[in-house]
Amino acid sequence: RATGVLERYEPPVRKILLLLPCSARKPYSLSPSHLMFINAMSRYRGWIHELILTSPLGVVPRELEIVYPAAFYDIPVTGYWDAEERTWVSSRLRAYLERTANNYEAIVAHLSGPYKELCSRVVEELNLDIVYTCEDDEEVTSSAALHRLHERIRALCGDEERRSGFDQKVSVFKAVADYQFGIGVGKELVSRKEGEWVKITGTFPAYKLSVGGDLLARMVPEFGLLALTLQGAQRLEHALSSYTVRIDDFLPKGSILAPGVISAGEHIRVNDEVLFRGPRAFGVGRARMNGWEMLASRKGVAIDVREVQAI
Repeated sequence: RATGVLERYEPPVRKILLLLPCSARKPYSLSPSHLMFINAMSRYRGWIHELILTSPLGVVPRELEIVYPAAFYDIPVTGYWDAEERTWVSSRLRAYLERTANNYEAIVAHLSGPYKELCSRVVEELNLDIVYTCEDDEEVTSSAALHRLHERIRALCGDEERRSGFDQKVSVFKAVADYQFGIGVGKELVSRKEGEWVKITGTFPAYKLSVGGDLLARMVPEFGLLALTLQGAQRLEHALSSYTVRIDDFLPKGSILAPGVISAGEHIRVNDEVLFRGPRAFGVGRARMNGWEMLASRKGVAIDVREVQAI
C-alpha cells in the first residue's frame, strides 16, 4: 500500500507543511530525533502538518505513521540512498505536493544531505517557495538546526494561539480509517451529533475513540490498523460494504469457517477488519482469508470473531 498513502488520504487543514526525515525507530514519534523535532515545534505544533520522507515508502503523513507498512519496515538509516530510492522518494513527494501544496501558507523543510537534495529538486521543478532550516550537511538534531526550526516556525505562526493536541489525535483516527476503509469513512467515524462529545483515551499509539459515550474503535499497534467495536461497526456499516461478509443462518462464536460464508467483499485481504451479517447475527472481526478465498474454500477459518450480536 505504498502508493495507497496518497490514494486513501486527505491531509488535515494546517497552516504549515513541515518535511522531516525518517528514523530507525517506529513509530517515528517515539524516536529520539522526532521527539526533538516535536519539542522544537513546541506550542505551534497544532498549526503544522508533518510529512516524513522515507525509503522505501516515499512519504508518510504523521497521521499514518502507525499503519502497515509505515510502522513495520526495518532498514538501516545510513544517510545514503541509491538512484532508485531517490527517484522513488522524489516521485512520491512530487505527487503529494502537486496535489496539496496550495493547502498550506508555507512549506518548511527540516532536512539535510540526500533528503534536502531531492527536496530541492522537486520544489524547484514545481516552482514552490520553501524554507530550509538545516545547512546542507548539518545534523538535523544539532542544537543550531533545532533552534533554527523553532525560530522559523515561530515567525511563520506569529501570534497564533495554541491549538489543542486533541485535534491531532482526531486527525489520526480520521486518517487511519480513510486509509483502511476508503476516503470518507474517517469523517463518518469521528462525526458527532449535537450534544454528543468525542473522547480519545489511552497512550500513543494505543488510542481509543469514543463518541457520545460509546467506544467505537481502538488502534491496534500490532497490526497497524483500527479495530472496531460493535457500536463502531453499526455506525459505519453503510460505508463498509466492501469490507462486509454475508454469512449463513447461524450465530458464530469464536470464529466463522469458510463454508458458512455466502458472500464477501472482493477487496478483503488477510488481517483486514471486516463486518459480518447474517439472518441471526451481526458482528465484527479480523479476516483470516482473502475475500475470494472465503468463497472458494471448503474448510478453514475465514474470520476471527471479536464481537457478535444476536439478531
